[in-house]
Amino acid sequence: MKNLVFCFVVLFALVSSAIRAQNGIDIGVVAEHVQLPSRSMQSFGIMAYGKIDRFTLNYHFGIGPSSLGGLYVHAPAGAAAAAFLLSKIDSTRLGSRILGVAGILCLVIPEGVGFYTSQGERFSTHISVNPLGYEYWKRNEPHLEEWRLSGSVVFRLRALVLPKYRIFLSPHIGPILTYKDGNLGFKGGLVIGYSGESDW
Repeated sequence: MKNLVFCFVVLFALVSSAIRAQNGIDIGVVAEHVQLPSRSMQSFGIMAYGKIDRFTLNYHFGIGPSSLGGLYVHAPAGAAAAAFLLSKIDSTRLGSRILGVAGILCLVIPEGVGFYTSQGERFSTHISVNPLGYEYWKRNEPHLEEWRLSGSVVFRLRALVLPKYRIFLSPHIGPILTYKDGNLGFKGGLVIGYSGESDW
């Protein structure tokens, strides 16, 4: 878990610096509800969209409670893979150095890609396809530890509410599928964030 949080911090540092050289980044705090047939989860975290023209690279990290009890985590699958690889590092072996490099490279893999279907002065619509999600559940009593790879399609409306400060609100909704068991559900939430682009 510590490795996953560390990987996500490094992920944002790498991705935001790379994307700033392009067209900017939308970054904000997110509150989200996910409903699957067997469970529901709420998460609070960080969402970032690296923008290259009208296209985006999507990153989302959230943590919160689950209806199963215990902890729920959502992250890009690349961040989860990086956490696993970095946990296997032994600094005295060459193979560990290779694992470290592979782990760092996994951090820049986005959860998905998106496209701004319309861009106005105050309102924009966005659709994203996120095939590389990671869902994790952990509970101590009775013991439960599960993870699933997931995919989602998300529809967003981004409203610039404080244009002078480039602050936006972005409600979103869409279907989510966990691949291993084929559970189809839905997710919805709200992002409050800052748009790093120079103009709208």
